[in-house]
Amino acid sequence: MPAGGSLSVSRQDSAAVTRRRPRAALRSSHDREIAALALPALGALVADPVLSLVDTAFVGRIGSGELAALGVASAVFAVAFFAFNFLEYGTTSLVAKAVGRGAADDAGRAVVLAFVTAIGVGLAAIVLLETLTGPIVGALGGTGEVRSDAVTYIRIRALAAPALLIVRAGHGAYRGFQDTRTPLIVTLGINGLNLVLDPLLIFGAGWGIAGAAWATVAAQYAGAAWFLWLTMRHHRERLGIVPGRPDLAELGAFIRIGRDLAIRTGSLLVFFTLATAVATRVSETAIAAHQVVIQMWLLLSLALDAVAIAAQALVGRYLGERRPEAATAVAD
Repeated sequence: MPAGGSLSVSRQDSAAVTRRRPRAALRSSHDREIAALALPALGALVADPVLSLVDTAFVGRIGSGELAALGVASAVFAVAFFAFNFLEYGTTSLVAKAVGRGAADDAGRAVVLAFVTAIGVGLAAIVLLETLTGPIVGALGGTGEVRSDAVTYIRIRALAAPALLIVRAGHGAYRGFQDTRTPLIVTLGINGLNLVLDPLLIFGAGWGIAGAAWATVAAQYAGAAWFLWLTMRHHRERLGIVPGRPDLAELGAFIRIGRDLAIRTGSLLVFFTLATAVATRVSETAIAAHQVVIQMWLLLSLALDAVAIAAQALVGRYLGERRPEAATAVAD
């Protein structure tokens, strides 16, 4: 039988099976809880790249040279901070399992540990970026005005490193508590503040690309303060947060959870960084265009992680409850 005929038969058989299968069999009892976590998470994930798109839009109105510098700087921050995704995903796993066990104290200690780790790593990132910004931008091919503007932007925005990582830890904590609405609200607030400050500082104050960096710094610290207030005061009793000295013995397990993810993310970002370096060496216009396209790509691709976030939070909770069959059903 010709290949086309075989394919036709397969399609007919498949259609017949689908018609015979009850509609309810295509659904799961977990659909509602997956959607309840995934949809707000989708909003939060989309809102984060929107912050970079807002910077791209406003800086692009200054000139292609400044937009090219923003492209170089964005590549540096992608490598510098996306490698610390373990703060989100590691916190989610630890908190979700503790919630499943009904161990509020363990969940609270995991959150405190995440915040302390975020502050420590963030301070180290400031030192490294302030020290190595010039050589890093040079390695990416930045020269002349592009190099100068990129160095300016990076050195200012690097000051927000602890705040950015606290925000990520906050996302992970609330996901572990099966709450993705609160991170969405905080993320929308961060983006709204950045949207207001960008034109005021870039054009109103005449700070140019430095104004975009300062707007991001202010927005990130506002978001970090908001998360700390929510977890340590406003939602303290509901979440079972236990302020105090974290158990550093758990730090190894915390890092191991995110190890594989960091390797995967790091490998992906190496490719993006190399692409940025190539575009920088082609022309100023090429790197400016690359910045626009890569931000759009990130906006679309990161949105797909919403289902992964729901899966991680729910699977972790069911494993903590010692219900592996439910964890498998959610994963399926």
